[in-house]
Amino acid sequence: MKNVKEIAKEIDPLNVNSQKLRQHIRDEIKRQHIEVKKDLGKIVIEDDDAKLIVRSLIKDQAEKDSARNDEDSSIMIKKLQDQIKQKDTEITRLNKKIEDYADDFKKISLQQQQLTNQQQQLQAKMLQSQKQLKDQSNLNDNLSSENEKLNTEIEKMKKATFWQRLFKQY
Repeated sequence: MKNVKEIAKEIDPLNVNSQKLRQHIRDEIKRQHIEVKKDLGKIVIEDDDAKLIVRSLIKDQAEKDSARNDEDSSIMIKKLQDQIKQKDTEITRLNKKIEDYADDFKKISLQQQQLTNQQQQLQAKMLQSQKQLKDQSNLNDNLSSENEKLNTEIEKMKKATFWQRLFKQY
């Protein structure tokens, strides 16, 4: 013979004093139409009937736990799906930023290449201009030295004509 508290101890040793569990046991006893006896004001039932109650309540508890686990799992899956969607959105946003940065980098790289080409062209023009200036300077030097030679010749001619005029008078 077992009372409700002993049956509760078999079902859930941690919640022996739970009024809810005890009420479930009493409800199950009534549902299965089990004959009860009173012993010192406590409800008692046969051991075989107590085993039936324990199995039935454990089975019910397992089904409730399973349903609750299924519900918890579906809630958790939904939360994970929402998180995945958020992460996908974030990844898409970041990928767009990366693409924008890559486009900007390409533009800057192209501009830098154009500037490098312009710089090389300007350097080539500068070298050509320097060469032309050097050639012009050499030409000026040559012309200057020829000019000096011609001036010397002119001076010589002037002196010679002066002497010729002098001698013609005598």
